Amino acid sequence: MWITRCAFVFLACASVVIARRSPNADEIEEYYLRGPEAGRYSNDLIEDALLDVPDLIRKYGYPCEVHTVTTEDGYLLELIFSLMLASMSGSAMLEVIITPEDIAPVAYMEHNINRLFVALAPYSNTLELLGRLIGFNEIAPKSPFFTELGRNYCADGAISQIVCSNFMYIFAGSGPEFHNATMFPVKLGHTPAGIAIRQIAHYGQLIQQNFFRRYNHGPLTNLRLYGTLTPPSFDLSLVTAPVFLHYAEVDTFAHLDDVDRLWRELGRPMGKIRVPHRAFGHVDFMWGTDAKSYVYDRTIAIMKSFGPW
Repeated sequence: MWITRCAFVFLACASVVIARRSPNADEIEEYYLRGPEAGRYSNDLIEDALLDVPDLIRKYGYPCEVHTVTTEDGYLLELIFSLMLASMSGSAMLEVIITPEDIAPVAYMEHNINRLFVALAPYSNTLELLGRLIGFNEIAPKSPFFTELGRNYCADGAISQIVCSNFMYIFAGSGPEFHNATMFPVKLGHTPAGIAIRQIAHYGQLIQQNFFRRYNHGPLTNLRLYGTLTPPSFDLSLVTAPVFLHYAEVDTFAHLDDVDRLWRELGRPMGKIRVPHRAFGHVDFMWGTDAKSYVYDRTIAIMKSFGPW
């Protein structure tokens, strides 16, 4: 007889990860431990800059599991789960109930107002084709440009630190109200973490074509891969887990109209929760100084409401 108890799983993120440290850990060690900034920042902050996502989760007291998944269309994802487990007894099978907490939910991108993505969207297919022709398929996480930029212009005490902050506001859609510049070592340890050129092209297609669907390779390749001349849309009604969307009014990536469309098409939408501050932006969900009180505490409370940890 199978005796089951439930586990509630919070899908923390999905990302391509190679090393078991943060993407830019080597540069962080060289500059902030052995270089000119040595001793300037606390050991605890530097440790956060060096740890990868699973170890960051574990450091702050949450259990974590890592699973590698290859999607049907060839993407390699590392799924990171934080598990809240109820008790189990006997010869038990673990039944996993997923309660996704979709934070800053980006699916439809018709109303995206991020300046960089809107500017690149009309040229998305051209950029992807050019990248393949010259063998440039990824904007890699380790870049001497970003390393030197962080070292010379973004550190505490640099008169140009405000320029780094403003660049982040423009690119990532945040503002000064929730930005802590002293955290730049941690931010530079984990970002930029690399992105495929095709992924950027896919975002451009979604902005231009007003769909949430698979990658458009062109009619002939679409026919071979999908059986149709145009790529199929993702059927969000098949998402039958109870989904909670956490969104912000000024998120340049997840516009209110696009969040509403995502909400209407989900198979089992349970909650659409607005961050109660008009200045809260996209990157503030991750780096904002008040993200814990505005987002994370409520997220954990929702998971607890589904049962014991």
